[in-house]
Amino acid sequence: MKILLIGNSVHDEQRSMLAFARVMHDELAVRGHEVRLVHPPMVVGKLAPHSRLNKWLRYVDKFLLYPPRLRREAAWADIVHVCDHSNSMYIRPVRRKPNLITCHDVIAIQAGEGMIDGWQMSATGRLFQWLIKRGLGRADAVACASEKTRTDLLALNIAEAERTALVSNGLNDDFHPVPADAAYTALASLGIRRGDDFLLHVGTDLPRKNRFTVLRTFAELARSDSGRQRWPELRLVLVGPPLNAEMQAFAAEHQLDERILVIEGLDIEQLRGIYSTALALVFPSTSEGFGWPIIEAQACGCPVVVADLPPMNQIGGEAALAAPPYDHKGIANLLLNHAARLPEITARGLANATKYTKRGMIDSYEALYRRVLEQAR
Repeated sequence: MKILLIGNSVHDEQRSMLAFARVMHDELAVRGHEVRLVHPPMVVGKLAPHSRLNKWLRYVDKFLLYPPRLRREAAWADIVHVCDHSNSMYIRPVRRKPNLITCHDVIAIQAGEGMIDGWQMSATGRLFQWLIKRGLGRADAVACASEKTRTDLLALNIAEAERTALVSNGLNDDFHPVPADAAYTALASLGIRRGDDFLLHVGTDLPRKNRFTVLRTFAELARSDSGRQRWPELRLVLVGPPLNAEMQAFAAEHQLDERILVIEGLDIEQLRGIYSTALALVFPSTSEGFGWPIIEAQACGCPVVVADLPPMNQIGGEAALAAPPYDHKGIANLLLNHAARLPEITARGLANATKYTKRGMIDSYEALYRRVLEQAR
């Protein structure tokens, strides 16, 4: 079949969404489909790349200039797949073709509805979320990345149940355990040495990512007698943006500055290496649509601690340790109490990660494509 995939703008640098669309393209092509992956181009946005106006110029590109071009692109296809719900507004110019949207989460939509404490969205942000809701409501089908996402979508009355499908994400790259020599070679330039014991967090500094709890957990292990006895030189590695002012002050107060390493822009070899050598990934996010770092870490043989909330506890399965999201002492105790079982937890995580393969994801999408095409006929 001829499949048109609509990906995110490469200039927005949403790495996970770009990787998802790339995997969809490559895996569908391997199966013999004719596949085209398109992205909104930057035309007007190039005129003032460093100006405060750039965001608005890029909106001109995305919302005014791109839809007519997309309508022409869709004429070639049998089916059109919008790979990220944040581009749901592109359903309108392709409505004449069978279509679907992948909904990764509805967190921003909930914020636009005033359902998330502490998230004050601007008027333009609320308008953008309204456009996303309208696009989701018009799609022939909506593929939800987790059962939590599907439940939340239905609760918002955005789409009818019969138009939704659960299609779990697969791994976005080749994640696997890396032998120590290769891992430390990849990590040498980052300041991670052979034999280092370190906790790991992968993610942004959005409040829902709950980075501060990771820092508090690290501080608890670094100052407790049990923690110092087991891991006397414990470090914290944060893959993401620099610490905010509050976290910097906390680290300085507890004299942890020299033991915290913040890294941005890892390539895949470094990311595999860091997962393969970490003591554990601490991922206490309070809200996700799926949670890719959970299965990435497990696929590399890294034990995982998650917030005891869906979908994180569901994605990690019985292989993940789970605790209330803000209970840094509880997370620290989990790690201490299960320290002797970390090899067993690693093995269970490897097994759990095999549930989230590219093959399984593509199988589900092919079945959904056939369903949408049959309904269109």
